[in-house]
Amino acid sequence: MSCVFIVIKMRYNINNGGLFMTLDEVKPGMTVVIETVGGKGLLRRRLLEMGLTPKTKIKVRKVAPMGDPIEVYLRSYVLTIRKDDAAMIEVEVISDAN
Repeated sequence: MSCVFIVIKMRYNINNGGLFMTLDEVKPGMTVVIETVGGKGLLRRRLLEMGLTPKTKIKVRKVAPMGDPIEVYLRSYVLTIRKDDAAMIEVEVISDAN
């Protein structure tokens, strides 16, 4: 018999009670606010140019069956982003999936 463990890294902010995770861990229907955009060089610049800037409110609309890509709604448009790129974006959960 084998066991499989799935680990999701989440941080809980004691100051304002927010739940933090990376964008690739957010479930469809959840609304989050971008806290930090990671990455280096061209990747970080490309993410910022697409509108993924700190304090931007986004809603995860869909996730592909294999988990990649992720479709998000922000700034009145829909953006599809790769899971590897979404892992570079730290977000705070403001609304859980209904």
